[in-house]
Amino acid sequence: SDWKEDIRKAYGYSCWICGSPYNLTIHHMRAKVHNGTNSKDNCVCWCEDCHRAYYKKFGTRTSDKLGNPINDNYKPIRKKKRR
Repeated sequence: SDWKEDIRKAYGYSCWICGSPYNLTIHHMRAKVHNGTNSKDNCVCWCEDCHRAYYKKFGTRTSDKLGNPINDNYKPIRKKKRR
C-alpha cells in the first residue's frame, strides 16, 4: 500500500494543524536529512501552506505533530564561509 495514503487516511484527510482538507502533504517530524523515516510515528498530514510556513521559519528542525520545534540535540550542518 501507499504509505503516504496511509498517513493521510490516519489523519482523516485533513491538515493536523489547520484542519484544511486541501493540498495535503506529508511532514516528517524528524526530517529525512536527519535520518527520519517514513514511519507513522514520524509522519503527520499537513496542508502545503502549513508545511511551507514551518520550513520557512524553522527549516529542517525536528517538530511535534502541531509544528512546534523540539530540541533533539542535533546540530544542523552549516556550510563553511568561503574566503
